[in-house]
Amino acid sequence: MPNPTPLTDEALCAAYGVAIYAVEDLPDHNPKDAGKFEVTTLADDFPEAISIPLADTYEAALALAIERLGLAALYAAEQQAGHALPRRTMLS
Repeated sequence: MPNPTPLTDEALCAAYGVAIYAVEDLPDHNPKDAGKFEVTTLADDFPEAISIPLADTYEAALALAIERLGLAALYAAEQQAGHALPRRTMLS
């Protein structure tokens, strides 16, 4: 099987319905967390996302999402199995 086509971290997160938000853009945020970033997912897709800590930067949040949710491994397994990459969004 050929190696899967690499995706950017943003594209990989978008494909699996994972989004990164600035905490201050979320309703009812804790003011002490302003300036941090939160990983969010579609309901029930990745229950482990709730344990991902807030990150100091957008890039750090992306890296945490990829690592903690195993998105790179999931993508590689789906590509090797011949499955098309899912296209999920927070609005679908």
